[in-house]
Amino acid sequence: MELKQLEYFRAIVDAGTISGAARDLHMTQPPLSYQIKMLEEELQVPLFLRGKKRITLTEAGKTLYDKIQPVCHSAYRYDPFHRINDVRSSSSLCKEVSQSAF
Repeated sequence: MELKQLEYFRAIVDAGTISGAARDLHMTQPPLSYQIKMLEEELQVPLFLRGKKRITLTEAGKTLYDKIQPVCHSAYRYDPFHRINDVRSSSSLCKEVSQSAF
């Protein structure tokens, strides 16, 4: 899991749409959607319910959004490459997100 994926996730939630987040991040929508798909596959849970106009967070998405605030800030301070290395073993984030889906 990379910090950029968490930043992208947070940007989508804040913007309310993937296309809005893409604009805010100065990137196109397809690579942003791809990164979120990779994050969902790694966590093995859907993070969004995708509608025609807006996205809605799933319970797992809400849990992740609540938990990433300190992770993002800490990772920026300590990892100049903006990667979260081995989050699965260093925290219970993935477990909490996966469990909230059930």
